[in-house]
Amino acid sequence: MQNVRTQSGTRKSVTTRWRAVVLGPVVAALVSCGLGEALSGDAEIVARAGNMELHRDTLAAVLASGKSAPDRRDVVEQWAFRWVEFALLGQRLAAGDSLLDTATVFHAMWPEADQWLVDDYHDALVTERVRLDSAVVDSAFAAGDQRIVYHVLIRTTPDMSPPDKQAARGRAGQLLSSLNAGRPWTQINEQNEDPTAKQQRGSLGVIERGQMVQPFEEAAFALAPGARSDLVETQFGYHIIWRPTLTEVRAEYEEAVEEILVARMDSVFLAELEARWDIEIRSNGPAVMREAAASPLRAFRSSDVVGTYKGGKFTAADFLRWLQVLPDMVHQGLSGASDEQLVGLAQSLIRNDVLVREARESGVVRMDEDYPELRDKLQNEIQQVAERIGFDTAFVGVTDQDERRQLVDDVLRQYYYDIVQNVRGVVVVPAFLADKLRSDMKWDVSAAGVDQTLEVIQVMWSERRAREDALLAPTTTDSANDEPPQ
Repeated sequence: MQNVRTQSGTRKSVTTRWRAVVLGPVVAALVSCGLGEALSGDAEIVARAGNMELHRDTLAAVLASGKSAPDRRDVVEQWAFRWVEFALLGQRLAAGDSLLDTATVFHAMWPEADQWLVDDYHDALVTERVRLDSAVVDSAFAAGDQRIVYHVLIRTTPDMSPPDKQAARGRAGQLLSSLNAGRPWTQINEQNEDPTAKQQRGSLGVIERGQMVQPFEEAAFALAPGARSDLVETQFGYHIIWRPTLTEVRAEYEEAVEEILVARMDSVFLAELEARWDIEIRSNGPAVMREAAASPLRAFRSSDVVGTYKGGKFTAADFLRWLQVLPDMVHQGLSGASDEQLVGLAQSLIRNDVLVREARESGVVRMDEDYPELRDKLQNEIQQVAERIGFDTAFVGVTDQDERRQLVDDVLRQYYYDIVQNVRGVVVVPAFLADKLRSDMKWDVSAAGVDQTLEVIQVMWSERRAREDALLAPTTTDSANDEPPQ
């Protein structure tokens, strides 16, 4: 797991946390559209969404109206896919559908729903098994293998001059003298230059051997309960270390030791999980992941296999589904990641998927409990998109369904023009809501239509440049007038 330090720099590592993969907020800007089947018939139609069609000349006119025209096929294709998402959303809203039914909400908000499900499953399997009674807490504290320590730091730096370093030592010595004279620890902690510990009365939590820099560790593990150290010098400065008695810190100590035991059980559980589900990553799995990340539109429905588990396969499409919720740092690191790192990532993602499956098979259910919060979140996201595009006010007072459908087309065309002209910013339909819309309604994007659109754009752009050049070119009359007088 990660190696980290506290603000003072003394802690070298932290224990394993439960989540195999941290689920962040939905990253809607990455892969939120799929590759439809090729359109039959006239390639002049770039895309279809429900009852709407996008003509190649319409899209070309919009994209050619900006300061620069797209000259790459994938850019035109992206515009077509986005149009599909907007059109599907607009038609549902025009029909009066709030998109807040249970199935849509749980499909659109699956990362949060699955994480809550797994957390409950984890609590039932692991957390409840390590509840500590008083006797166990007393025994663990007395053994001292996991001990809670507090400290106050007066910081030094490697480039500090000898007089300044001596002054820092003097300040630390004065604080120690004040403590020995009876001044309360809370007042001494006000001078603490470890900001994280300072906020917790100087606490560094529970430590074990091997986690702290050597001088600090030696001093901390030499202390009896209730004792304080003399000044301890490390590369971070001068420390005063205090080991409180169990009476002073029982609640904090019990909670921290429980977390350590849970983390150890988690490690065992995750290892058993991989064996139980026969999780294996194929030799070409990293290559499939790289290709999917580089060309998400084309990989969205890919059945290329990254790895397998008992009763299932983890495909490029599954990987792309996860990419939409992984933190930005994962996206940024994919291009330079080694095969070993990608294998580890794939294993983590598959572990999450099978954990959700196990949780459901075990009977863990949260739908009634989670629906209101997830519904409110999705409603807010839909409202934001509708406002940015213009759907929020477009249908007010309009009752005729044909007219409402026409308004969807009008609003989208204006929105696309505004984006190209930099009048409005780009917005995207929430990734998994877009998935649900596509699964519920007919839609297509034509590869031939995209190609033809790009050709039309290039023709339009060339004609526009020719007209602009003609306007700037000097006329014959102008040339004659420019001749010097005889």
